[in-house]
Amino acid sequence: MREFVRTLWITFRILSIFLIFHRFDDKKPYRHGSTSKGIMAVATARNAYIDFFRGLALWWIFIDHTPGNWLSKATFSRFGVCDAFELFVLLAGFSASYAYGPVLFQRGWRAAAGKILRRCGTIYLANLALFAFLCVEAAFLVRSPVGQSVLGLTGLDPLKTFSASEIGTLLTFNYPAGLLNILPLYILLFLGFAAVLPLLRFPRTLLALSIGLYATTYLLGLHIPGMPIGGETAKPFYFNPLAWQILLVTGAILVTEPAMRPKPDPVLDTAAVAVLLVAFGVQISIYLSRHGYIGGTSPVLIWMQGAVTIESAKIGLHPLRLVNIFAWAWLAYRLAPLYGSWVGRPWARPLILCGRQSLPVFCAGTVLAPLGGFWLATLPGPASQAAYNLIGAAIMVSVAALAAARRSRRRGHPDQGCGPQGAACSSFTSCDITSGRNLEANPSTKSTFANTAAQCARRSASSSNFHI
Repeated sequence: MREFVRTLWITFRILSIFLIFHRFDDKKPYRHGSTSKGIMAVATARNAYIDFFRGLALWWIFIDHTPGNWLSKATFSRFGVCDAFELFVLLAGFSASYAYGPVLFQRGWRAAAGKILRRCGTIYLANLALFAFLCVEAAFLVRSPVGQSVLGLTGLDPLKTFSASEIGTLLTFNYPAGLLNILPLYILLFLGFAAVLPLLRFPRTLLALSIGLYATTYLLGLHIPGMPIGGETAKPFYFNPLAWQILLVTGAILVTEPAMRPKPDPVLDTAAVAVLLVAFGVQISIYLSRHGYIGGTSPVLIWMQGAVTIESAKIGLHPLRLVNIFAWAWLAYRLAPLYGSWVGRPWARPLILCGRQSLPVFCAGTVLAPLGGFWLATLPGPASQAAYNLIGAAIMVSVAALAAARRSRRRGHPDQGCGPQGAACSSFTSCDITSGRNLEANPSTKSTFANTAAQCARRSASSSNFHI
C-alpha cells in the first residue's frame, strides 16, 4: 500500500510539473497542432468499422458468459490468449475519442470531462439496475439444483445470501459477484480518462505515462484498494484499472494522433502473424496438457499458459494478452480493404446497431446469460442450443433498436448513424482509418472533407450516440 501511494504521488508531481510548463486554456478550443487536426478530421463522426467490431465483441461476450453454450468453443477467446473483453476495451478507446474528442477540441476540457462524468453516472445506474435483475434471477434459480449450479458457474453465488448490510459493498464496487465487475472497470477507466484529457495534446507523453504505469503495475503488483465497509478489510477491485488503462489510452491516441499510427510495414505484419501463431499454440498446449499428452513443460511455456489458466492474469492484463490483442488489431487494420465492404451488407447492420447501443445491449446479454445457462442445462441438445442463441441474438438486437429509437425521440431527430448523412460521415472517417492515408494529401477532396467534417462536428456536439 505504501508503494502504491508513493507511486501515485510521484505520478501526480510529474503531471503537475508538466502542466505548469504546458498550461492549457480551458475556455478556448485547441486549434493548433496535428492532434487537433487529427481529432477534428476523423473523430467527429461515427465509424462503422468500430461499431461493427463492438457489436461482434458484445456477441462473443454474451456467448462466453452463458454456461454450456456450444458456440463458446468457437469464439474469439479460442484462437489466442486474449478474449472479447480486451477487444471491447481497446475499441472503447477509439469510441471515447470519437465521442469526446470534438467536445474537447471545440469547447475545452471542462465540457468534455463533464460529458464523461455524466456518462459514468449513467453506467453506475446501469450497474445497479443490472444487479437488481440478477438478484431476481438468483431468487428463481436457487430453487433448483440445476439453477444453483448455474449460479456457481456464472459467479453469482454471493447473490443467494445478499443482505441489506452488504449494500455498501455494492455501491462501492466491492461486491464479489461475477458479471458485475465489468461496468465498474469502465467507470474507473473513464474517470481516469477524464483526468488526463488535457494530455491528448501531448499524445507521446500520455502514451509513455500509460506504458510506464502498466509496467510498474505488473512488476510491483500495484492495485487500487476498495473502500472498507462495516469494518471489513478493503478488497481490491476485480479488474485492475491501473493495467487495463493502457488499452483505453492506446485506442484514444491512435484516433487522436494520426501521425502515431504505425505505417504499413512487412516486418510488423510478420511479427503480428507470429504473435497470433504463438498465442494459438499456447491454447493448443493447454488442451494437450489437460488431456495428459504433454507434461513437464518449460517455465516459459508455463508463464505463457498462465495468461489463460490463471485468473489473476486476466485481472491484471497479462503482457501476452496485451500483445495478442494488439496483434489482432494490427491485422484488422491491415486487412481492412479486404473486408471493408462488409459493413455495408444487410447482415452486418444488426451488429453495427448493437455496437452503437453497447450499454443496453451488454446489460441485456448479461441478464440473459444465467437464464440461458439454466435453459441449456435443462434442455440439452442441438435444437435447444440453436434456439437459445437465435432468441438471444434477437433480444439483443431488439434492445438496441429500442434504445436507438428512444434516443432519437428524445433528441427530436432520427439516429444520425443510420441515415444517409450518418452513412456519409461513417464512410468518410472509415476511409481515413482503414487506408492509413492522410486526407489532406488529396487537394481535390479537401473542401468536400471540410464540409463533411463540419457537419459531423455540429452533429457530434449535440449527440451522444457514440457511447460506451
